[in-house]
Amino acid sequence: MPPIELSVIIPSRNADVGLLTRALNEAWFLDAEACVWFDEDTPDNSKNMRSMLDMPDDWHRFYGRVGKIGAQNKALGLATRKYVIYHGDDDYIGAGAVELVQYLESNPSMAFAYGSQQYMGGRTDLVRPRQYVGDELYQCNLPLNGIVFRREVMLAVGGYRDILGDPMRPDQPEDYDLLLRIHEAGYVGASVDTSEPVLFYTLSHSRSWAKMQDSADEVYRAFKAHHPKYTGGRL
Repeated sequence: MPPIELSVIIPSRNADVGLLTRALNEAWFLDAEACVWFDEDTPDNSKNMRSMLDMPDDWHRFYGRVGKIGAQNKALGLATRKYVIYHGDDDYIGAGAVELVQYLESNPSMAFAYGSQQYMGGRTDLVRPRQYVGDELYQCNLPLNGIVFRREVMLAVGGYRDILGDPMRPDQPEDYDLLLRIHEAGYVGASVDTSEPVLFYTLSHSRSWAKMQDSADEVYRAFKAHHPKYTGGRL
């Protein structure tokens, strides 16, 4: 069997080795490609991380202080497979991601597909997907994080972007912004009620969402300025 046409992008920064190892192992178990960012300052630290991971060489990893958005876009350039999923180093993909790739392969008119998401940490429930209708995406981010994009679509809209005027800030809603820009460009996505979770997602106070709450009003104003049709509240 050929490897699955999926690249897993993990902007890990300075990750917990055990959690990152779990994420990489789950990606490789599904024969997905992994693209990982480290922002260590020195080559010695980079070598130590590689040594601690004790992983094979057939994965993309890069180093440097480029910020989360810069890392995501660099990974898009490094990825070689048709579909992309992004998640943090304390998350990991499930077999539902394979179901989404299979769906997209059979439905070439769809730009993205999303399925069930299993929470860990602050929440432990399983969220099943619901198909958005029309401009319903402006009310809330219905696909959440268990979403697989066609890489060519992400590149066509310019990848991730900075909406706060500082690409190094960690409190950007870059995933939701990307989703709406894809929608605004006329692309369509589909909900797939996957039999297995697409993503196991850790909800914690160290996540970008939690950091956004400290500057929620500023983030909301910037997001609303870029997406005037947005009708939801603070992100």
